[in-house]
Amino acid sequence: MNYPEKRPFFIEGKDLISTPIELVRTRNIEYPVAGLKFYTRGKKLSFAGYFVKDSLLKYVGFSRATYSFEKNFILGIFNASAQGSFTLYSMDMNLYIPQVKMDIIGLWGKRMDAKSNIIYVKLKRRQEFKGLGFSLSYLSIDSSFISPIHLIYFDRVKKYSASLNYQFLLSKININVYGNYSTRKDKYTNELISEEYGPGISVSLAPFSFSLGSSRALLNYTGLPDARMDINFISFAYSLSSWKNISLSFNSGKYFGSDLKYIALRLNLSPFNKFNIGFQEDFIDCDIMPEKSVFQIFGEIPLTYAITFKPYLNYKKYKEGYDEVALNGIISYDISSTTGIYLGFTKNLSKNGKKWESNYEKIVFKIKAGYDLMNLIH
Repeated sequence: MNYPEKRPFFIEGKDLISTPIELVRTRNIEYPVAGLKFYTRGKKLSFAGYFVKDSLLKYVGFSRATYSFEKNFILGIFNASAQGSFTLYSMDMNLYIPQVKMDIIGLWGKRMDAKSNIIYVKLKRRQEFKGLGFSLSYLSIDSSFISPIHLIYFDRVKKYSASLNYQFLLSKININVYGNYSTRKDKYTNELISEEYGPGISVSLAPFSFSLGSSRALLNYTGLPDARMDINFISFAYSLSSWKNISLSFNSGKYFGSDLKYIALRLNLSPFNKFNIGFQEDFIDCDIMPEKSVFQIFGEIPLTYAITFKPYLNYKKYKEGYDEVALNGIISYDISSTTGIYLGFTKNLSKNGKKWESNYEKIVFKIKAGYDLMNLIH
């Protein structure tokens, strides 16, 4: 599972460290004790640097500088390191050619301690409202490239990817037809590791939308005798805004040789425009998956002008008769855009029978202090 980052310290300025291939995943820094961050945005030059002390990873640092030579050409330099673990440097670029609506994207990186390289090249035609869009990409990763702070699961691989879509308007209805394909092979033996493809169509007439498609995959890296996934899906949505929407999706097919049926219902509300709260319920029917349902509650509740409470509940029911609950919450006091106080809590419970037992609990208190250097200029 790739859970998104929600911690304020890592979210603010995160776009400034984003590279064409994700070279640092801040969610991997699970036990931060203290952190220091600096970032600045300019018309041509931008920079972000993060330095974190983590109970598990010790000292972690990563930074990226970008410079815009022209309106359509950006060059980036990235660095990441973890104490006693690894050191990585990379360069990336994005060149946009407006005459053909084409992006040329590239990245070269080297893990200095392991002498391992990563190369990524992508051609992408932008699709604006209607017309043809496509992308072609190539990724090459040497052996011993995997590190504890990024989301790269495979090294010594080469990967080819392609996607094609065509969008058009039929009266006020927006229709998008698409398809994608990717294959991953061992860089040295050319042995097939995985292959994925799938077509689909989405139709939208605001605020309603509908999508239909399929996803096929051959995942040889699992080593299972039947390493295929053949899933069909259909979904419906009604959306007025990010916190005023409802969606329902149905998935069915074969999952590693077992029949799969998966239903997901999501509802986001903003009662009286005073606070935001969301609900999600997932129903799972598959022999090789232990869960039978997952229920989630999340939200943003302003308590005063500067104080916000963000609750999160995750309730899992398992086929074997036991339940698990994770309770999380953050109370934040944002004094300014760069300074704040945060109090967070986590509690995990489980039930096997009638009695709930506490498995884990933690309370975290953090202070964020910063200063906007642009105030010195004005």
